[in-house]
Amino acid sequence: MTEFSGNDENGLESTILTVAEEIAKSCGFNSPKASWDEIYTLYKFKINIDCSGINGKNLTSLSKSEIAKKYDELVAEYKSIYKGIFVLTFNEIHSSGKWYSVKDGSLLVRSDSERAKAKQEAEQQAKQKEASASSTSNGTKKAEWTTGGSGSSSTKKSAGKSLNQEYQNALTKGLSYARNLHMSKKGVYDQLTSSYGEGFPADAAQYAIDNMTGVDWNANALEKAKQYYYNMSMSKSAVYDQLTSEYGEQFTASQAQYAIDHLN
Repeated sequence: MTEFSGNDENGLESTILTVAEEIAKSCGFNSPKASWDEIYTLYKFKINIDCSGINGKNLTSLSKSEIAKKYDELVAEYKSIYKGIFVLTFNEIHSSGKWYSVKDGSLLVRSDSERAKAKQEAEQQAKQKEASASSTSNGTKKAEWTTGGSGSSSTKKSAGKSLNQEYQNALTKGLSYARNLHMSKKGVYDQLTSSYGEGFPADAAQYAIDNMTGVDWNANALEKAKQYYYNMSMSKSAVYDQLTSEYGEQFTASQAQYAIDHLN
């Protein structure tokens, strides 16, 4: 199993990609180059590996079973990597203009153009799903995310509704993310509503945010800061940026500053 070196001088993203490449190399992939897949969920990064071959052989000279075996090996290695901050998952192999993946136990091989077309169709379907989820049955747009809290208009509106199972489920999931993964309020909301996450409607997610009592968001920011600072050797400045970034943890500036101030 490949471990993190703890050296994060080039930033979190480059560290993850470097780790992914080292794992692929240890599995026999020649000249591996890791890249993000365009679709990934929060804290769960899908990785593609471009390579010149496997164990010195071009993929076109390998049998489907040999490629599938190496694919599964890399999947297992990526699953073994978990440091409390993110999870790596393996998506596809790219070599000599072809993409290889295992679906339902069978090797799927696609050309660059075939894969591009499939991804375009998937993205269009995702956009249509998100557009549908962001509208009410009469076509009006749902309320935007708010920070919630006592006295918020969203809370008052939610209080007037009967508690259905969807709202309760969203609240249960939201509390789990906040308490177990130490996520920020905005991070929880995004995870609840994402079509690649929980897929709850916006009103159910907002109800969850408004009713997550007993969550110490400052403490969550501090726990995340400790993971970046001690486990990944990031500077305090880099930790602060990661905590507040819209592509990172999405804590408020005051919550992030609290975390930085309380790092030992």
